[in-house]
Parts: sequence; structure tokens; C-alpha cells
Amino acid sequence: MLELVLMEVIPVINCPDFSCVKEKAKQARELGAEWVHLDVADGIFTKEKTWNNPEDLEKLAEELDDLKIEAHLMVADPASAMDDWLYYGVDRVIIHFEAIEDGWEIICDRIEREGRELGIAIAPETPVRVLEPYLKAVTLVQLLAVTPGPAGQNFNPVILEKLKEIKKREPDVEVEIDGGINPETAALVKKAGADIVVSASYIWKNKDPQEAFEKLRDI
Repeated sequence: MLELVLMEVIPVINCPDFSCVKEKAKQARELGAEWVHLDVADGIFTKEKTWNNPEDLEKLAEELDDLKIEAHLMVADPASAMDDWLYYGVDRVIIHFEAIEDGWEIICDRIEREGRELGIAIAPETPVRVLEPYLKAVTLVQLLAVTPGPAGQNFNPVILEKLKEIKKREPDVEVEIDGGINPETAALVKKAGADIVVSASYIWKNKDPQEAFEKLRDI
């Protein structure tokens, strides 16, 4: 009998302010998600700026309950920004290859010292080969199927071959796909080997977010 392989679905919180973050965190917990994905954009690395105050996480205890948190740091200086996110309790930090100028060893040391997970992300135009020196140090690779920034962009199928290439290079690393996820694109990335998809617009703009979440989870 073939084992059923499940692909994890993580709701995205992509918000302009804390009140929106609080509401989405509550909704994510009600959906039955195990993780929540925080989009953190500083307006420098990206054109857009989102809520990005890690201190607010202290106020989210009731909404988050036992939800795990991954912070997707779309910021110009992740080595400096990540300390506060770790201090306020995120379980996984995802930083962008395009924003790493130096200090990779320091980043890895901080993650190991705190006992958290580290992910590395690349934008659609960045070739997979640049990740080779980093794959042994991370637990997750995030492939963006859209330009870093706002939710609601269209899925770029170029990441399907990138996904296959990463799985060929490092079969044990988890690969997460971010951007343009709906049932059709989720099925494509699952077939190509994705372990996780994150979704904002498809879930939150659906008239029934619960049904949308479960539909993705059942793919």
C-alpha cells in the first residue's frame, strides 16, 4: 500500500498593522493550522512595507495559542533584524539569499544557540546554484513564485524546475513554495516535490476560508 504523502499548508499573515495581524492569527488558529507565516517587509528590500514589530508578538498569546510561527524576513539587513524575532518567540526565521552580504556564520550561530529553525529564500530570478553553500545549514528552502512583496501576485512556473533541482541536490531539506498558491498551482508544486505551501489571498479572500484551507490541505 502506498503511503499518503501530505503537503503542509501554512496561512500567511501579510498585514499593514497589528490589528490585522491579531485578527488573522486568530483566524489561522481556528482553521486548524499548525503554523502561521508572518510576511515581514521593511520597505527597503521590498517596495511595500508591512507590519514589522516583533514586540507585538507578546500581545498575541491568546490568538496564537500553540501555533508555531515562521517569520519571512523580506528585509535589507536580516542579520540585525532576526534577533528581535528570535527574542519574541518565532520558531523559524526565513531570510533571503539576496539580502545576505556577510555574517552568515553569525546568523547560523544565533539560530543554533536559540534552538530554532533557519530557512533561506530566493526570488524567482535567482538561480538555485547559489544555494549550494547554504543547504547543509538550513532546514528549509523557500522558493518564491512571485516577486517579494504584496500578496495576490500570479504564480511563476519557473520555480517548478528549481524545486526539482533542489530536491535532487539535497533530498532531505524541506522546500516551501510561496506565492500564487491555489488548488491548481498547489497540485503542480506537490507533484514536483514541495513539502509546504503558504497561502494568503486564496485562503483569506475566499468566501469560506475554512473550505479553502482544507481544499489545499487535501491535495
